[in-house]
Amino acid sequence: MDKNEAKNLRGVIAIIEHFLSEYNNRDKNDTFWHLLHALTNLHKRGDEQGIGVSNLEFTYKEIEKEIGHREGVLDSGRMKKEYDRLSNRLSELEPEMTRIAKSLSLNIIPSVHKDSNNGGRGKKVYLRLKFKPIQEGIESLTDNETSSSTKILLQEPEIQYYLESKPKLPLWAKWCGNLDLNKKKNWLLALFASSPYFTGAFLFVTLAISIGSKSSGALLELSMLLSILYISFHLVFFRHFIVAIKNNIALMPDWMLPLRLKSAVLEFELHQGKRKPHRVKNISVKVYKAECPICGHRVDLTSGSLKYWGRIIGVCDANPVEHKYSFDHTIQSGFRL
Repeated sequence: MDKNEAKNLRGVIAIIEHFLSEYNNRDKNDTFWHLLHALTNLHKRGDEQGIGVSNLEFTYKEIEKEIGHREGVLDSGRMKKEYDRLSNRLSELEPEMTRIAKSLSLNIIPSVHKDSNNGGRGKKVYLRLKFKPIQEGIESLTDNETSSSTKILLQEPEIQYYLESKPKLPLWAKWCGNLDLNKKKNWLLALFASSPYFTGAFLFVTLAISIGSKSSGALLELSMLLSILYISFHLVFFRHFIVAIKNNIALMPDWMLPLRLKSAVLEFELHQGKRKPHRVKNISVKVYKAECPICGHRVDLTSGSLKYWGRIIGVCDANPVEHKYSFDHTIQSGFRL
């Protein structure tokens, strides 16, 4: 049992080291990643020294010392906050961890765990690395799956995208993320998306009545005003929903994303072989990433602007003018534009 646990621990360490070496999202310098790096180093040294996996647990002070901060800079309250942030971020990044694990021929992904005890000198909190099996249904294409998905293409894709995370949205946007739909909710979704058109029809009828009558009443004027305001509000703040219903994918507006993310998409996952309006299985917010095949920097998704109007394209961080790529979410690949 100990040998198996030690093997799994080494696998978890390998996954984390691989992940940290290539992770380049805008939150890469946040403190909770330093916490993960320190925890990984402590476990690695402990394993090399022959310490049993069950005894590999570390206090906040040990972790703080490993990070390199002066003692007391990261107090217990700050450590707890960073631990919570790390746990949430690892949960969001399960697709990326799954991809790395599969590339290393592993069937586990890392997690962090917190324990506490009440000793004679008061309560002590310990953190440790743990592992959990890869869940079925986590979307992450391996190299073999990617090649089989693209073999029908006349030309090999020039760039490969990966599902990095399914992020948790801010409080004001949580209603929009990761919705599991049934037939009833499909109708509600269709009603919500088409409501501006119904409102527009109502506005047209109201306007016709107003023109046909000799004097427009206050109620008609109020109805017209509210209709115009609703249509404008819907198109400004929820246009992405209409686009996603049409194209099965749309860029999320910046106001709905946490600050750590540069871009994300709202993607409709479909039932195979079903027709509208019951074809949508669920709605989820996803972050895709790629490595620029020209310079090796990160590629994020963005709007195609005027030149590529209505398209989602990949743009390189290092050279956003010259290094641009198409994006096909069905096979997670694209070509240089």
